[in-house]
Amino acid sequence: MNLSKIKKLYTNGSSITWGWPLHEERIKKAYSKLGIDYKNREDVIWPTLLANNLKLELVEDSRWGGSADRLIRKTYEYCFKNFDKLNETLFVLELPIGFRTELFSNTLNRIINITRGNIENPIDATESADYVDVYHHVRNWFGEFGNTQFQYDSQSLKLMGLISFLELNKVQYLIIDGGEYQDNHDVSYSIKEINKKLNVYNRFVQFDGGNKFCVVDWYKNFHKKSLTDEIGYDDYHPGIGAHRLIAEYLTHYVNKWPNIEGPLDSKNIFKKLFARLNFI
Repeated sequence: MNLSKIKKLYTNGSSITWGWPLHEERIKKAYSKLGIDYKNREDVIWPTLLANNLKLELVEDSRWGGSADRLIRKTYEYCFKNFDKLNETLFVLELPIGFRTELFSNTLNRIINITRGNIENPIDATESADYVDVYHHVRNWFGEFGNTQFQYDSQSLKLMGLISFLELNKVQYLIIDGGEYQDNHDVSYSIKEINKKLNVYNRFVQFDGGNKFCVVDWYKNFHKKSLTDEIGYDDYHPGIGAHRLIAEYLTHYVNKWPNIEGPLDSKNIFKKLFARLNFI
């Protein structure tokens, strides 16, 4: 990928990109016992590491509990605010997993993020404390209007619109899938189907070792770098090791793009990475 004109890296997605729950003190203490100390979540997440590798200014727009709806909206907002300089930004977008969306609350006068978690639990970590004031409205909304099939299909079509916009304006971008837009899921417009229509196959990052489009499967099952694997914390989210792997893999991917015919040999890449970082 020609980065000669690129000055900024724009990232967006869910907790996998944001770095949940690396901000929690108990997680920091667990890593400290392994000899890995850090002060801020932002210092160890893959967007920061990738921006450093590529020597780009980072614009990090992800959020824990974020949906594809939020990702698409926020990406469009950035594009319209920076329309005259879009060719100076590389976009790397992570498609969130699970039933998610966003709603505007008139009571709270703000946008709220909706996940399965805070549909079922008013004090789920997806939202702030004032969410309990509108929880019953969300429950009623979901009971009458929530439909997983419709949600995935609607978001897929919106994603096609965003991709078309990026292609039309000759923007450099890559898309990472958390796993919901695969052929084996209940989505009518999968990555395969989107590619048939738009011919953007190499814009979706491919991973080796199994489900080639699913980043969660890759770091969790192939490389064993989830929080469960690294510190014994029962959580599928990427550990610090996984964030380093994702950043390193994407660095190689960007440098080789568009001459990508399939997944890269990540274990060969990471032999050099582990030797350099002396990481667990």
